[in-house]
Amino acid sequence: MIVLDIRRVENYREGHIPGAISSFYGGWAYKQGELYSEIPEKDDLEDLISSLGISLKSWVVVAGDTDTPRHSYQSARVACTLQYAGIENVALLDGGMNKWISEKKRYPRK
Repeated sequence: MIVLDIRRVENYREGHIPGAISSFYGGWAYKQGELYSEIPEKDDLEDLISSLGISLKSWVVVAGDTDTPRHSYQSARVACTLQYAGIENVALLDGGMNKWISEKKRYPRK
């Protein structure tokens, strides 16, 4: 299982789920003209996914903040993008990182 932490790198460094991989949301979307949050080009998306060690058979949990609607959207957006790319086993971390932190679960700092 791969835990994908899509928060800003600074937040990841302050603490994260053990074994989580940092991949800030900004790498999963870009602005094209007046459109925000466009899916990266196919080759760019494939490069991003493979650079994270994710394959079509991977199980991926997307972990992001849930303190604002925008942050919740970002987690869902990354999960949908992974599914769009053909990764079938994708889930969102229940309650996001905010719940993980509030429940005082393991949270190593780097």
